[in-house]
Amino acid sequence: MGTSTRLKGHKGPVYRCVLTADGNYVLSAGHDRSLKLWNPHKSSFIEGQGSEMKIQTAASKSQNLEWAQDKERDGLLVHSYDNVHGYEVVDVAVTHDNSRFLSCGGDKLAYLWDVKAGRVVRKLFGHEQRLNAVCLKPKDSTVAMTASYDATVRLWDLRQFNSRPIQILKDFKDSVTSVCCSEDEIMACSMDGFVYVYDIRAGRLYKDKFGAGISWISLSSDDKCILSSCLSSPAPQLCLTEKSSGNMLQSYSGHENTGYRLTNCFDNHDETVFSGSESSEIFQWDLVSGKVLKVFKGLHSRAVSSICFHPNDPAFVSSSYDGTCIYHEI
Repeated sequence: MGTSTRLKGHKGPVYRCVLTADGNYVLSAGHDRSLKLWNPHKSSFIEGQGSEMKIQTAASKSQNLEWAQDKERDGLLVHSYDNVHGYEVVDVAVTHDNSRFLSCGGDKLAYLWDVKAGRVVRKLFGHEQRLNAVCLKPKDSTVAMTASYDATVRLWDLRQFNSRPIQILKDFKDSVTSVCCSEDEIMACSMDGFVYVYDIRAGRLYKDKFGAGISWISLSSDDKCILSSCLSSPAPQLCLTEKSSGNMLQSYSGHENTGYRLTNCFDNHDETVFSGSESSEIFQWDLVSGKVLKVFKGLHSRAVSSICFHPNDPAFVSSSYDGTCIYHEI
């Protein structure tokens, strides 16, 4: 059985969690309008000693520790970013060098933060309604993308302090729920039931129809496949498609997803896929066969809103409506 570290500190549901590019830290975004930076590899636990409680700290990766049943292992809260967002925070993206991050939520703008300074260095204005998702160009983080309930995706040049976006994508017919990108393509999904693939260099748009609202998409590490969370009826499913052709390669089912936005992800070898469930469980499927490999139970007590796999290690971090994040080593 894997080792788990609980990240507690949000007041209310946690909507999103991501790992930094090196996998050393976790950023979480919550209903309490805050973002929190965690070190899941340094853990504090409370050990019962009669009527006294002793708090200890240990580096879980550098020491061989066995945790007894009467010890509660918690990750270390490094910093809390508060008093900026006026509404819930629903998504966050970290730059390639871990120096800054971009956040969005019920506000009609996105905030670019300096991690060490703990302050906002830029605000991205222009959307007419709440934001659902943010994304950064993978290799250099020079371009940001914001997706909104106003049915647009806006592109921003972070090297310049121009208040206007460099491009606005307006092809969507409903709320844009998720956006991701490679070096020369932008992928976005919408509640209109389509996944949109923009080839920036060729200036072309490709659309793949699913027939049901799509709440989240992820791109495989080789940039060849898209994993979509479809709110299908009568049962939800994840759909794996080939990006270049739009052909369906596999589907994955078994989890519950009728009302919440639940994110999905690939593992760091593109061999399995993951999704949270409204049943409080986390599902892992084999990429090729589509079979359920494992159902992680007991990590959370409410719907699992988000999951992010470690870039190098066999581990993931998940967030939940129960107000916690879990860093779990498989």
